[in-house]
Amino acid sequence: MKNYFIIHGFKGSNIENWFPWFKKKVDNQDCLCIIPQFPIDDKHHIYSEWKKIIDVYNKDFNLINENTIIIGH
Repeated sequence: MKNYFIIHGFKGSNIENWFPWFKKKVDNQDCLCIIPQFPIDDKHHIYSEWKKIIDVYNKDFNLINENTIIIGH
């Protein structure tokens, strides 16, 4: 199964922009689309906090593999 992992941008949200539209489209095509909400800081991203979330998705769902497409926005 093809899966998508979308990473929102600075001060972003997993429910804004084109994310909900894209998720609806690919989920209807027997694909998995994950768009986690990462912690937001007013001045910068904290990689260690974001990595914790990525690790949870990877451990629980084995999401990041040869069938994964990662999209950064």
